[in-house]
Amino acid sequence: MTTMQEEKHIHSGSRKTVKFGDVVRDVKESEKNPLENGLDRYVGLEHIEPENLRLSQWGDLTQDEVSFTKRFRKGQVLFAKRRAYQRKVAVADFDGICSSDILTFEPKGDDLLPELLPYIVQSDAFFDHALGTSSGSLSPRTRWSQLKDFEFPLPPKEEQRRIAEVLEAVSLVRSTSADTLHSLNDVFHSISENHFRLMRRKDCPKNWKRAYLGDFFEHRKETGFSEPEILAVTISGQIVPRRSLERNVIDKTGNEKYFRVETGDIVYNTMRMWQGSCGVVPNTGLVSPAYTVLSPKMDANLIEYWNMAFHSSRLLDVFKRFSVGVAADRWRLYYRDFSKIWINVPPDREKIRMQELLCELRSKSQKIEEKVALELKLMRSLGELLLRK
Repeated sequence: MTTMQEEKHIHSGSRKTVKFGDVVRDVKESEKNPLENGLDRYVGLEHIEPENLRLSQWGDLTQDEVSFTKRFRKGQVLFAKRRAYQRKVAVADFDGICSSDILTFEPKGDDLLPELLPYIVQSDAFFDHALGTSSGSLSPRTRWSQLKDFEFPLPPKEEQRRIAEVLEAVSLVRSTSADTLHSLNDVFHSISENHFRLMRRKDCPKNWKRAYLGDFFEHRKETGFSEPEILAVTISGQIVPRRSLERNVIDKTGNEKYFRVETGDIVYNTMRMWQGSCGVVPNTGLVSPAYTVLSPKMDANLIEYWNMAFHSSRLLDVFKRFSVGVAADRWRLYYRDFSKIWINVPPDREKIRMQELLCELRSKSQKIEEKVALELKLMRSLGELLLRK
């Protein structure tokens, strides 16, 4: 957060209220033969990361066939008009073509500095306006004809320059943190995937032993309790109090029919195990009969190893194949089928080593995630300062 002295330095001078369309233009340039005219990259909505002004990915026109014809140029601000709540804005650092669901902005005239434009578009006030003018239920879109009426206080040029310098500095720090986070996540993914895929390989290391998941977990089905807190498993594998979820739960089952879970159990959503909806229970509680409770037969100190194994792409694919049901949204992995899945298992000392390594990487990633979140909060606070009259 800025101090009062810094705020006074940034926020000085008279400001005039302007409409977005008075100082910004929506560039509509078409290019039907991009490769012939030296353009070999394209940007779709999937290439713009939420809350990140830098383009770190794009498509290759020499490899992919796309129907895009809208051209953008280096320095223009790319704004995703579809599903504006995703907050997708980026500054182009190369020329290319993009989806028609992306608007391309640049300053009109000399009143607005180009360096400040992306931060105006990224501000809460601008997104509130974009969301308020979006229409459509499944895929809401806003339009330039509505965005151009957005009003904001435009500072004098020198003040714009000071604000842009501060925001660029914070944005650079955040980008560096985000890059570090991506690198750590890539390392985690590479190590874990290469290790856990051996669980289903016939040519696994010689000191690994063939076993079944039922050899390591039994099915806990204890009912008749009403006191402990009701827990839920999210699709990302977090186990949280059900009351903390932003959704209404209508359940006439009754707590007495819920399953009791103990610290260190693994619980999975019977219909979503193949999507990674499982996690380690942090404290005693109750879970819906829609969940399957796995009580470990082995050393409880290795439970995170198994939890990470269950989230690996190789085992998720196996869970999908062992799930039964008439449609994808009804596929269930029952314990009787789970217990019959064969796996190759390394010695305990190797499991411990792998668990320690992956947990350390995950812990570092979580700390950087917190840092990125704080930097984003600072960015938004400064953005609000920018648009304060």
